[in-house]
Amino acid sequence: MEDQYKISVIPEVALIDEKIIIKLTGFNPKEKVTIQAETNEYYCINRSCEQKSSDESYAVFETDDNGNIDLSRQAPVEGCYSGINSMGLLEFMKLKNTNNQKKSINLKDVNIDEGYTITFSAKIKDKVIIKKNHTRMYRSENIKFVDINEANLVARYFTVDDDMPKPGIIVLSGSEGGMEKAQITAGLLASHGFSALALCYFGLEGLPSTLEKIPLEYIENAIKWMEKEQTVLSDKICIYGRSKGGELALLAATIFKQIKGVIANTPSSIVWQGLNENNRPSKYSSWAYKGKEIPYLKINSLAAFKYITKKILKQSAEISDIYRSSLSSPKASECSIAVEKINGPILLMSGGNDEVWISKTFCENIIERLEACEFKNNKEHYCYKNSGHFITLPYQGLRNEKYNVEAMANANKDSWNRTIKFLNKNFIKN
Repeated sequence: MEDQYKISVIPEVALIDEKIIIKLTGFNPKEKVTIQAETNEYYCINRSCEQKSSDESYAVFETDDNGNIDLSRQAPVEGCYSGINSMGLLEFMKLKNTNNQKKSINLKDVNIDEGYTITFSAKIKDKVIIKKNHTRMYRSENIKFVDINEANLVARYFTVDDDMPKPGIIVLSGSEGGMEKAQITAGLLASHGFSALALCYFGLEGLPSTLEKIPLEYIENAIKWMEKEQTVLSDKICIYGRSKGGELALLAATIFKQIKGVIANTPSSIVWQGLNENNRPSKYSSWAYKGKEIPYLKINSLAAFKYITKKILKQSAEISDIYRSSLSSPKASECSIAVEKINGPILLMSGGNDEVWISKTFCENIIERLEACEFKNNKEHYCYKNSGHFITLPYQGLRNEKYNVEAMANANKDSWNRTIKFLNKNFIKN
């Protein structure tokens, strides 16, 4: 009897940013069916580099007159999301379990997973009737990668295995350092037709252990490496950075004219002081070039003290309050990134409720400066009003945060679509 039931997931194997269609057939008309989705243990870009996790979600549907359910046409009657959303079970997954792992300090030891599995189960009155596995891939099967571990260049390079030259993208992650997050983005960009270099700038062997006085020569060396690589169009090199990596991407593009476009996701418009081994503000700049520190803005110590005090007293406080207060310093203008010097179009994305730093204000300041300087290239800023800081990739497990999870899911989806559109417009179609 159970052979009558069927779950179809189309396609059965898909990239992590790819939509799927989920349908169930063979049930009784007007029957309540619970669909549960559960991942195996995997690395989620929205979580710590030192964690693997499993996620879960569920939704209850009523079958139609023919005993069928189509998630692209029907809304659940209850569950982790509401409204018609074919990807709702993926977009609104919540953390189930975590498994802490020792962070790799050598590039060769940084794991590079192919993908992960989601198991969809259909239940009637808490009894599992049928299951179906679906595979989410971090990159297409035709993507090859190679590790680069040279003096002042630690990276992982992704490109289609056809030896054809393509636009190049340097990918930078944020203040967590390491390679884990950057390589997921780079592999996915390679799957969309680009040659992507996930560049580590601290936190691995051969690089600084802390985010202090990071040499901009790392970017310079990455550019030189890509210019010599036959699978890169040397006149079409772009840079993508998220959070602290967005600050670095903007800064590097003002110096190295070979960079012909910038995508800065929740970046800063200011060069800030670095972070020491305790992840606290250090006495040095985050960045340096030719042996000299880049002028930087210090964190407002009084604002930092107030933040710590509120945390101790278990009062509401956000790290972004520190940056908001610090930005009022008269030295802020001296430490602003000269974005008008960037040699190409700029795409900016920010969170309206950014809890880490004030990316919306930073991006607005960047646009204001570009307009004041009559910047000739295209510039775009998309602010996701109710989203927080961790705007990443679509359909990934969300962080357990207090802000609007629907807004975060939409921000992840829209920002990534705009990223691909920006790259296609400026580096593929011209």
